[in-house]
Amino acid sequence: MIRQKPEFAREMNKDGFRPMDIASANGYSEIVRELLMVDKDLCRLKGRDRRTPLHYAAMKGRVEIIDELLSTCPDSAKDVTARGETALHLAVKNNQFAAFQILVQWLEQHNMEELLNWGDQKGNIVLHLVASRHQQEFQVNRDSPSDTRSALLVVAALIATVTFQAGVNPPSGFLNIQEETQSSSRNTNSTRAGPAVGSSLAALSAVLGSQAESSMFLFWNTLGLSASVSIIAYLTTRFPFQMELLISIISMMFTYGCSIASISSGGLKYTLVGIADLLRWVPRWGKRFWEWWRRPSGMEIGATFLGNSFPGIQK
Repeated sequence: MIRQKPEFAREMNKDGFRPMDIASANGYSEIVRELLMVDKDLCRLKGRDRRTPLHYAAMKGRVEIIDELLSTCPDSAKDVTARGETALHLAVKNNQFAAFQILVQWLEQHNMEELLNWGDQKGNIVLHLVASRHQQEFQVNRDSPSDTRSALLVVAALIATVTFQAGVNPPSGFLNIQEETQSSSRNTNSTRAGPAVGSSLAALSAVLGSQAESSMFLFWNTLGLSASVSIIAYLTTRFPFQMELLISIISMMFTYGCSIASISSGGLKYTLVGIADLLRWVPRWGKRFWEWWRRPSGMEIGATFLGNSFPGIQK
């Protein structure tokens, strides 16, 4: 039919597509060859939005059609759409990187690499589009900041819950330390015989060891609670009800301190709690102190400026 009526190949349907456009987009290589045998100029015939069959093949990633069209009509690689897009632009914009690779290889073989520097109506060249698409696929594979913040909030809240409960309801051995200390003190004061004194010293030594363990438990538990609460306060910056949240955090820390005071005695306990609360600031303070210490003085800055401006001046 097409040989009897070759003008049919130039007719558009109601959507603005010609037979060559439809065959190129759907990958009908045999039909494309037959149409090109009837009229080679069909490969550069512009249709909807001034697109050619090569443009449709590039948009759909039809590699075999691209080879056929370029081998028949090499100049079709220079055709642009109504938006100034080449087949390279359309291949990248539609994520058809196999088609893009075939087009680039063909351009290199025919010394037409200048097409890589052609820009569309917005001034976007193909290499810029490739870099932008590649960067977006990093963004897709990587966790978003909001997801990371949510995960950190969940972990920090879990740690804060566990450490708070451990401080308010410590292990049973921690609760019995004060009773053991008082009992050991009474035994020491009431016992004066030699063997009894040795037994009392042994008991006192065991109690002191238990106190050291309880102090370490208190220190590390408080440090974990303080660090997790700091993470929560930092990650919720600029959240709604930020002031109310800070008040809740401060109140919880005071509640924790009162609970520690009610179940323990001695100034060492309060000292350990204070050190644990402040220890999380040590790295930041140390870094700032080091930066301040390494900062050049005014005389050093002036000497450096003079030395750079007037090389003849000796420092």
